[in-house]
Amino acid sequence: MNPSQLLELLAVTSAGIVAGGQLLVLAAIIPARQLLPVPAAVRLHRESSRRIDRYMPATVAISALAAGSLLIPSVRGDADKAFLITGLVCSFIVGLLSAMVLMPTNRCIEQWPDTVGEPEFRSVFARWNRMHAARTVSAVLALVAYALAVAS
Repeated sequence: MNPSQLLELLAVTSAGIVAGGQLLVLAAIIPARQLLPVPAAVRLHRESSRRIDRYMPATVAISALAAGSLLIPSVRGDADKAFLITGLVCSFIVGLLSAMVLMPTNRCIEQWPDTVGEPEFRSVFARWNRMHAARTVSAVLALVAYALAVAS
C-alpha cells in the first residue's frame, strides 16, 4: 500500500466511523432519550456524550487531515479534488457544529441538577437534536464525497 492509498483508507474509514456514530445517535439514542423520564434522559445524554466526545472530534480531524493531504500531490484528477474539497467542507461543518453548539451544550448539561425542569430539558434538547441532525447529514455527505474521490 502506497502513502496515497493509506491516506485514502484513513480518510474514508475515519469518515465512516464519524457518520456511523452520528447515525447511531440520531436513530437510536435520541429516540430512546425522548422516551425516558427527564432525570434518566439527562443521565443517558451525559454518559453517552462523555464517551463520544473523547474520540469523535479526533476522528473528524483525522479524516479531514488525511483527505486534505490528498490534495497536495498533483497526481489527483480534478474530479477527485472536487470530491475531496466537498468532503472537507462537510467535515468542517461537522467540526463547527460540534465545537460551537453541541459540545458547549453538552458541557452545560453536565452542570444541570438531576431535577432539571421539563420545559428547560425539552427546549435544550430540541435544539441539540436539530443541530445533531444537521451534523449527521454533513458527516454522511463527507463520507460519500471521500468515497467518491477514492473511487474515481
